[in-house]
Amino acid sequence: LLKWEEVEDKKTKGKDMKLVPSSSRHGQILVLALDCIDKWILSGDMIKSMRLLTFDEEQNALEETARDYETNWMTEVAMVDNRTFIGTDGSFNMFTLQWNPDALYIEDRSRLEKAGEFHLGESVNRIRRGHLSPQLDSDGPVLHCHTFATVSG
Repeated sequence: LLKWEEVEDKKTKGKDMKLVPSSSRHGQILVLALDCIDKWILSGDMIKSMRLLTFDEEQNALEETARDYETNWMTEVAMVDNRTFIGTDGSFNMFTLQWNPDALYIEDRSRLEKAGEFHLGESVNRIRRGHLSPQLDSDGPVLHCHTFATVSG
């Protein structure tokens, strides 16, 4: 994690803005996708699927909140909210995971559970919040809307 901080430039003896390392988290192979909402960070790993991290500002630390224990070769991830997540994998699938922070057992609170899955047959390389249709701007039943792009367009 990097912070945008004002630092003193020794050459010009003035102030300059730079990205400064702040905190890090180990335990993943290769993170290919990230998404965040507020203090929540969702990471998509090349082999270890998705992890939900929380940034603790007081301790300046990233903490693992929950993760998917299945092996998925993630290509993209997106957060619907801090409990529902969308992911796509290298087998051309799109799936959703849910986190239950109110679960009875601690083990269940640290697990992202599969809520739905769909075989697209296309490799997704981007998922973004929002839509392309002006008709969805009305006060309709749509609560969350995401648009995805595939390799084929």
